[in-house]
Amino acid sequence: MLQINMYKEIYTSEQIILGAVKDVKDDDWFYKLEGMGESFDWIFGHYAAVEDWFLHHLNSEPYELPPEWQKTYWPDPSGNDLTPENAVGRTGVIAGFQETRQRLYSALKTDIFHLNRCVKPGFFPPLVKTRGDAWLFIAAHAYWHVGQLNSLRATLGYPYEGGKGIHH
Repeated sequence: MLQINMYKEIYTSEQIILGAVKDVKDDDWFYKLEGMGESFDWIFGHYAAVEDWFLHHLNSEPYELPPEWQKTYWPDPSGNDLTPENAVGRTGVIAGFQETRQRLYSALKTDIFHLNRCVKPGFFPPLVKTRGDAWLFIAAHAYWHVGQLNSLRATLGYPYEGGKGIHH
């Protein structure tokens, strides 16, 4: 049952995340939240980089995204200088996000009987002890940044989206 709930959380968050940018103009893609540094570009790149990192450490898979994704999109964005000239850009980060999400779905399917197994110590937050905990952590991570997407939307004058039209 836990696996089904995690799949629904990950799937639903993907729909909310993609829905939050469907009407965003390209001119607004790199706008940063004042004092924070998050832009639509950084958030999508961060999702992909963190989920690539997650799969690497959970399953000992090689990273699939180029190394510059970890360097650019993993750390706190407050000091970043992401611009259209030095970032992956809208099409690239959305594609990276969607590809990494597909890898998450595949990995979760194979974990159905392994959720109570321990994870390697030292990579995940201290409260993450089992593979099931790790899946809950990555599912929750998506929602932490949905608030930033909605803050960007509000700051730029876009209507609130929330999860309108999402059925799971």
